[in-house]
Amino acid sequence: DIITEEDNECAANQIIDFIRGITQDESVNLHCSVAGGRKTMGIYLGYAVQLFGRENDTLSHILVSEDFESHPDFFYKPKVSQKYKTRNGKIINTKDAKIRLAEIDYIHLRDKLLDIFGAQEIGYKEMVQRANGLLNPCSRIDKLIVDVKRKRLTVVLKGDEKHIFLPPQQMALYASYAKCAKEGKYFQREVDKNEIKKLYIVCRPGAEELKSDFFKEDLLNQARARIKNCIARALGDKALVSCLISSKGGWGDTEYGISIDKNRIEIIE
Repeated sequence: DIITEEDNECAANQIIDFIRGITQDESVNLHCSVAGGRKTMGIYLGYAVQLFGRENDTLSHILVSEDFESHPDFFYKPKVSQKYKTRNGKIINTKDAKIRLAEIDYIHLRDKLLDIFGAQEIGYKEMVQRANGLLNPCSRIDKLIVDVKRKRLTVVLKGDEKHIFLPPQQMALYASYAKCAKEGKYFQREVDKNEIKKLYIVCRPGAEELKSDFFKEDLLNQARARIKNCIARALGDKALVSCLISSKGGWGDTEYGISIDKNRIEIIE
C-alpha cells in the first residue's frame, strides 16, 4: 500500500520503470486506465504516459453513474440485475447503471525529453528535475555574477561555472540590463544612456566617455547580438542564452533584458 513517503516514492519509480520499459517494445500498444487503486497511482500513471507514451498509446478513465460510483456493493455491472439501497434510502437497479470509457488527451513529451534522460535508468524525482530544467532553463542557473570592472560574467550552474568576458562597451550595456533586472525590471524598451556611460567608465577607468554613436539603434542591435554570441560560445546551450539576454515584443515595440530571477543576480562594480 502507499502509506509513507517512502512508499510514495517507491510507487512512482515502479510505475515509471514499468511504462518506460514496456514502451521500448514497438510491437506493443498501451491502453492505460487511471480508474481504481490509490489516486496517487493514477496520477503517476498519467505522468508516466505523458513522459513516455507514443502516438498510439492511450490513457483513459471509467465514468460511472453517480448513484453507483461510490456505492460499497457495486464493482461492475452484473449479468443478472441487482437492486441496492443508497445512503439516502433510494432504491437503484444495476440495469440502470451507465458505464463509459473516457479517453484522456495528454501531452506527448517523449521525443523532447528522452535525450535528457539518457540511457541510464533514473528515478522519478530526478526525471522531474531534469525535465523542469529543460522546460524552464532559467531554473538551472544558480547565480549570475556581473563583474563590471573585470568585464566578466560568471554563470553558476549546478556543479559548474562558466566565465564570459565582454569588451567594455558590451559589458556596460549588459550590466545596465543586469541592474534593471536586479530591480525587478526585467525587460526595457529604452536603454539608460547615463547609466551605461557610468558603467563604461568602471570598465575603462580614465578612458574617454562612451561615444554617443553607440546608442544608435543599429549599433545597439549589433552589441546585443555580439553579447548573445559570446554567451552562446561559452555555454553551448541556446536555452540558457535566452535566459541571459533576450527580447520580447514585435517589431517597433521590442524590449530587451535578462529573465533570471533578480535574487540570483549579483553585480560587482
